[in-house]
Amino acid sequence: MKYLKESPLTIALVAGVGMFLSTLDSGIINIAIPTLLREFNAQISTVIWTITLYTLILSATILLFGRLADRIGRLKIYIFGLALFAVSSFLCGASTNIWLLIMFRALQGLSAAMMQATSIALITTRLDEHGVAKAMGIFGMIIGLGPMMGPVLGGLILSTIGWRWIFWLNIPICLLGVIGCKKLAPIKEDLHEKPIYYSNLGLLALSMFSLLLTMSFVGHGIDKFYIAAVATIVLISTYFCFEKRSRHPIIPLQLFKSLKFTAPMMGIIAFGGATAVAFMLPPIYLENLKAYEAWQVGLISLSAPLGIVISSQISARLARRKGTLIPMLIGLGIMMLSLLGLTQIKVDWWAAWLFLLLLCYGVGGGLYQTPCYINLTKQFPANNQAFISSLTRMIQNLAIVFEAGGSAMFIGLKTKVDSNALIHGIAHGWWLAASICILAWITLVTFFIRNRKTNVVRR
Repeated sequence: MKYLKESPLTIALVAGVGMFLSTLDSGIINIAIPTLLREFNAQISTVIWTITLYTLILSATILLFGRLADRIGRLKIYIFGLALFAVSSFLCGASTNIWLLIMFRALQGLSAAMMQATSIALITTRLDEHGVAKAMGIFGMIIGLGPMMGPVLGGLILSTIGWRWIFWLNIPICLLGVIGCKKLAPIKEDLHEKPIYYSNLGLLALSMFSLLLTMSFVGHGIDKFYIAAVATIVLISTYFCFEKRSRHPIIPLQLFKSLKFTAPMMGIIAFGGATAVAFMLPPIYLENLKAYEAWQVGLISLSAPLGIVISSQISARLARRKGTLIPMLIGLGIMMLSLLGLTQIKVDWWAAWLFLLLLCYGVGGGLYQTPCYINLTKQFPANNQAFISSLTRMIQNLAIVFEAGGSAMFIGLKTKVDSNALIHGIAHGWWLAASICILAWITLVTFFIRNRKTNVVRR
């Protein structure tokens, strides 16, 4: 067989297919909710589970597949994820009732977890340091393209060939990804030889599922929230009891005692959560307070992912020349200032201000994201690359659900009053994102000051 030349571009494209699909699908399903409500004559509380269950399953199982990939092979898990995503996409499009669609969306979440757990690890284990920096810049652009293209493609498909094709569109992309994987030259992967306690992994998955479910119940019924919260406390406590007795813990807790690890991870939390808020609040503001049409809302909402795409390649070059810490500091600083600007949002704001601040936020996020992934993966040996990739994505997904839930609570408390109250609720949502970003930036600056005379995070 003739194999592909494994350049940074080739590896980034092959590895990026999975991340692109999982982020594209989220944007498309969001815009399809009104259509699904009419198609299945279902309630919004039921249809919303097509989004919620996908996210819950993805976040709960991603670390499981990360550990499994380091044990049996990252490319194997990635290919299986692509194949399962194609099958589940076909089944989603063929669904004849809303419950079947919800069930197959859960299967999609499972396959998305396989792809997200291994995509970055494919880059870091198949390229040298210089190649990783180049590939991660391209990979960052691909991550930004998914949210950008989702609403656009979704709107085009829904208005022409029908809602089923928002899922069937994934199939040829999955097939291209599988072909690309098969064309990669076989390598001897450095695999993790220590035993995995699958009972602990299963318990962790249940704990994460319960935690995310609890967060999703914020503002949707106090009884549900308390029941889920109690179940979460019991599951997490049981997990930690098992982990303390384990010779090979799933998540070594000593990691979080090191500022070298927690500083970039705090930025991941800030970036993930604030990005969720950046997708959630602008449409509410523009539709309810500015009476903008859907296409106008869509264009303005694309500004943040556009910023990520613009700055991802710049950040990769900076990481190669200056090391990872400098672009991380700059990126997180731009994010922080942009979010602080958004906290001052007013009813009579020009939409151009919102567009520019979201664009600046995206530029900062792109500057931060690529060097941060490089920084974190460098801290771990080759046989743990899928683990750190999946841990990073899991923590980022937790931040997304937390900040989206917090912002929804602020908005929910204000929507039944007047426009002034609603704008205060939106501002509180931005303050939540800005506060976490400030904390992350202070943590990163502290690490930078402590290590300014060393080169511990430089590529």
